[in-house]
Amino acid sequence: MQSDQAVTGLPMALAYDIRALQVVTVSEGDFFKQGGAKTSFNSRLEPSGRILMTSTRIGDGGATNLANLATITFKALVPTSVTSVEVVSNTPIGVAGKSLVAAPAAPLQLHIQ
Repeated sequence: MQSDQAVTGLPMALAYDIRALQVVTVSEGDFFKQGGAKTSFNSRLEPSGRILMTSTRIGDGGATNLANLATITFKALVPTSVTSVEVVSNTPIGVAGKSLVAAPAAPLQLHIQ
């Protein structure tokens, strides 16, 4: 993730095919930790194939520099198939709770072998 405006929080949802992938782990990245900031990170898996995540930077200021927001490890369930993971919603929050606009991300195509 990278932003031209300071970001202090980001609730988001990702969708994936539960017939092709199983989530093994979801872990916080370095984006909100820039400058040594304290953070809060929560994730939840929904049985329908959604990963709900909320990342928040605690304290003053926001993050902008290019860094990983989160790392998700999947286990492939179906060999020789193509599937995708896509951001279905994201609502970046700026300094003082200001709503920011995020460019839509293209789905990530995964080739399982």
